[in-house]
Amino acid sequence: MGGACTSNKKKVVKPNEKNGEKKDKEPDNKEKEKNDSKIKEIKEDENENQPTSREITFKITNQDKEYTEKVKSSEKISYLFNLISKYKIKKYSEYDLMFEEDISLASKLTEEIGVFFKTEDNISLKMLYLGLNISFEVKKDYEASNTLIAQPLYDLGGNIGLLIYNKFENTFSSEILKSEQLLKYNHLSSYCSCKNVLYICGGESKENIGTNNRNYISNFTKIDLFSTESINELPDLENPRAWHSMIFIPPKFIFIVGGDTKVVELFDIEKQKLTPDSELNEIRNECTLFCLDDSILFALSGISINGSYIKNIEKCNLRAAEREWKIIKLKESDVEIQNCFYISCFASTSSSIILFAANENENHDYNSLEFEIKEDEEEEGNLKLFNSNVKITDVCPDKIFNPINDEMSILIPLIGNNVSVYILNKELKLEKKSFPDALKQIYD
Repeated sequence: MGGACTSNKKKVVKPNEKNGEKKDKEPDNKEKEKNDSKIKEIKEDENENQPTSREITFKITNQDKEYTEKVKSSEKISYLFNLISKYKIKKYSEYDLMFEEDISLASKLTEEIGVFFKTEDNISLKMLYLGLNISFEVKKDYEASNTLIAQPLYDLGGNIGLLIYNKFENTFSSEILKSEQLLKYNHLSSYCSCKNVLYICGGESKENIGTNNRNYISNFTKIDLFSTESINELPDLENPRAWHSMIFIPPKFIFIVGGDTKVVELFDIEKQKLTPDSELNEIRNECTLFCLDDSILFALSGISINGSYIKNIEKCNLRAAEREWKIIKLKESDVEIQNCFYISCFASTSSSIILFAANENENHDYNSLEFEIKEDEEEEGNLKLFNSNVKITDVCPDKIFNPINDEMSILIPLIGNNVSVYILNKELKLEKKSFPDALKQIYD
């Protein structure tokens, strides 16, 4: 039988060979140990540069209060901001945390706490408000110490008068001030009572009143209500104006809003400094001002530059570093802002404002409103009808009820020879009360 001869022995392929190709040899044991040693050294160096996880105690000073927080060093600095913002400060506030007076943590948000604070375990920080520094406690102290509320009186034979209300005694007094500094002011000027001082500013030059010529004045004056002979000129308004509004925000700020300008000016009582602050979206004459939660300033309605009533509301966050006004989106309803002026006061809840319709005609049929602020919803505000037991039938330049105590507030309208005021109790019931002898010192 013939045929080819084959062997049963298989070819041995070495581990480092495949398809006729040779692979590099694996390192021997000595070389492997050497490489492992190098890897270990690198990891040890990396670990030395990484801070060990530890607990760091922060003492945070916020005005006159101090808070303590314990935070893991592995957290980022942004975590510290988020932690305290949930329950330590006003929700509208913009603020920074300062380390050693001049180091801003707001610029270090992405850094790990343990990397930034490498060795310290007890750290003191100071909270710095970027907007206006307004405190609820300071506001309460102010309300307790503010005794006198005043209103200027014009057309008194070339002089100016003062009607002064003592809120603790529930009495009025009046007097004539013979001062050339005050003769420039008139019904188109605006005023604001705070800290037992009356501030007056702006208006229109008397020779132009009743004409089509507009010559607004920029004067700004304060009168000490405990010592009325103390009359001081303040820095002039940068934007002369008339038909404007003023509001005091404790502890030391006065906002001057409206008139024939969009520019809002801010007066710092302590520094005696007046500066442009922000700009409205619309020019508003005789608008109503009110402040919610010591933080949000609202400007409601008013008269436009063409003489029509404005039917919207603007708001501005006073605790923001760069203050900006924006028009509120109101929830759609059958209730709308009417062709009248409104007087504001707070309802029993901090998120609701009562707007009393005011008109000098006793037969007016304008409805008072309740303005609900909806900060956490798509609609930021809602208007509802409010049933008032008394109509306000007087001209009220102040456009805001002044708190007397926790039980009542007072509104002093523009007056003739008889003084009648509106008293508002905590149930939001109005009473109109006359003080027949309030002007006795002037007319006697």
